[in-house]
Amino acid sequence: YMYQLMTNEKNLTVISMKEKIILFTKPLKSLVDYSDHLIHIIREPIKLESKKDGLIDIHGGALKYQNRDLLIVGDKCSGKTTLLMSFLQEGAKYVSNDSIRVKCAGEHFVVKNWPHFLRLGENMVNSNTRICNYVHEKHIRIASDNKYLLSEADLKEIYGTDSLREINLDAIIIPKILLVIKI
Repeated sequence: YMYQLMTNEKNLTVISMKEKIILFTKPLKSLVDYSDHLIHIIREPIKLESKKDGLIDIHGGALKYQNRDLLIVGDKCSGKTTLLMSFLQEGAKYVSNDSIRVKCAGEHFVVKNWPHFLRLGENMVNSNTRICNYVHEKHIRIASDNKYLLSEADLKEIYGTDSLREINLDAIIIPKILLVIKI
């Protein structure tokens, strides 16, 4: 099958898993845009292959806190990353943010890390002294959407704890629920 990753008036990226090729035409305007897109070119075929292993992709965050393996899920801008950062501040171990792989394994669910930058807005960075000092001292890269990009290595340096690759799900947290009932 073919998978179209990105297209606009100047760019087109198509991945063919069957042919094992990636077609990429007309690079973006700047090297920063190109490198952001290159990450997707590498990551998306791996995502597709992981689905063959029974893993599903979930938009959320995952962590271990006080021996509990937690998954944070919710809509965009519902506070998932903010809550994850609060847990990290209290000594939690980071698993993943923004994109998580989950698989049913007998009586439990396995939650797997997915390499992805932790994307933090300016308000989040400025509200956390440790992170604010770190991003300014280390000149952390800012993405095209003006979010700071922190890696797992950055989190380790900030909080002094290793990330986990896999956890067994104990609980799901939904930070904000908007419930609309039509009568």
